[in-house]
Amino acid sequence: MKLEALPKFIEDARGYLNGNVTIESLTESYEPVEAFCHFWHFLTDEDIRTKDSVYKEMQETELKLFLRFVEAGDYAAAEQTTFLGSQSEKRGLFKW
Repeated sequence: MKLEALPKFIEDARGYLNGNVTIESLTESYEPVEAFCHFWHFLTDEDIRTKDSVYKEMQETELKLFLRFVEAGDYAAAEQTTFLGSQSEKRGLFKW
């Protein structure tokens, strides 16, 4: 993992959640990080999120948790975030 790339990635991920950063820009800032293999799942599901509001809500909840883990330096928990609802369900933040 390239720690020097994390601040830009985190900034862009928060910007994506706020609607200020495109998925393409987020992908570009993620590539240099070279970690968190499940984050690719989030990036590639953009088409599903545009069609399914429940799925979008779940993945955005997962993204918020993921960012909390990364910012806290809990990279193991961040790596366990699959963007399929497991982290948010476990914490009672999202229910299918």
